[in-house]
Amino acid sequence: MEINLVNVNGIEMKYAKFGTGAKDMVIIPGLNVNSVLDNAEAVEDYYARFKDDYTVYLIDRRINLPEGYTTRQIADDTVTVLKEIGVENAYMHGASQGGTILQEIEINYPEMVKKAILASTISRPSGEAIQMVDDWAKWGKARDREALEEHFVKLGYTDEFFDKFRDVLEGTILTASDEKLDKFAILAEALRGFDTYDRLDQIKCETLVMGAKGDKMFSYKDQIEMAEKIGCEYYMYDGYSHCVYDEAPDYLDRLEEFFAK
Repeated sequence: MEINLVNVNGIEMKYAKFGTGAKDMVIIPGLNVNSVLDNAEAVEDYYARFKDDYTVYLIDRRINLPEGYTTRQIADDTVTVLKEIGVENAYMHGASQGGTILQEIEINYPEMVKKAILASTISRPSGEAIQMVDDWAKWGKARDREALEEHFVKLGYTDEFFDKFRDVLEGTILTASDEKLDKFAILAEALRGFDTYDRLDQIKCETLVMGAKGDKMFSYKDQIEMAEKIGCEYYMYDGYSHCVYDEAPDYLDRLEEFFAK
């Protein structure tokens, strides 16, 4: 694995790269307090089966986040970096906030996406979701790590999974620096104004929506609504919550099958 820093047009962004395959895969992670690259080796292990057929790019958010940063701007910056490193027409997986970013890429940069999986994500936040992300931003700004641990980390997982990995999951929040919490607040606020619903019919590449009926963050009904508006297939798991992509034992089987067919 290699981790690189790109600086283009004032955008500073890191990414991890692993695998030697001829096809490009791009992973756009969800919102988190810590950088996804802090766990890049674990991500590489999780996606190990793809390393022969794909070259995999794990994309972080930009380092120098501006205030008022929007999901569309995150997508624009992500595309700028991908083009800089020579990645286009890629197989893309976007989870949670990563899925909102991927929708903007599909709509505004169709040449970038060969196939897309939108995981545990929505096209517009409901009233409950708006209140949730407002709270996340508020707690991030206030450096209230305990509230974020209770209402951000725990909501993402089934009780069984959270209890099993409690020490690791709690530690990612409770030990986070003030700088990371400030960045988290900016990124949480980007979710508030996100809305692609009326533009979803512009998505033309083959897309799969995956989620869970027990999602405690984004209603699975809103996820199905998104899939139906796009006109694509979807699959909703039983017995899982928001981070079904980390928990379901056959999740990567479905991802691999969709990308390969």
